[in-house]
Amino acid sequence: MTLAPVQPQRRALSFRRRLLIASVAALVITLAAWWRFYPAVLFPFRLEVAVQSFTPAAAQVYYDRGTGLREADSTRQPLNIGQTLVRLPLPPGRYQELRFDPIDRPGSASFGELRVVGPGGSVNRTIALSELLPNNQIGQLPVNGDRLEMATKPGASDP
Repeated sequence: MTLAPVQPQRRALSFRRRLLIASVAALVITLAAWWRFYPAVLFPFRLEVAVQSFTPAAAQVYYDRGTGLREADSTRQPLNIGQTLVRLPLPPGRYQELRFDPIDRPGSASFGELRVVGPGGSVNRTIALSELLPNNQIGQLPVNGDRLEMATKPGASDP
């Protein structure tokens, strides 16, 4: 008498185990998608402006929501030498004041009109160059056609 080799039995995954695996996979996919769009949920608006920087720097916008202008209520974007389309996220709300720093160190830059862009890319507000006022350590602010030329004062440490 010859016996056939015994095949190991594969245990079928129970319904509960399959449900657990599917739930974990769905959670991972949901979290990955949520993390990708998380900044857009918190900051559905943005300040957009084309900046020509003549020095490596960072552009920054401060937004006053009633507590004054402060670092905690600001967003920034690094700039290389040359033209950069700056997109600075803004949270929803009413602002007492906006402060735009085209560069964060001594030097010069030029930029066009600023736009507040909402969800879906719609322009909510255009800020004309004539509405801008020079602030801290800005030496010159002449308008040249459709661009504003900005240069810091000599020795500026926090333009």
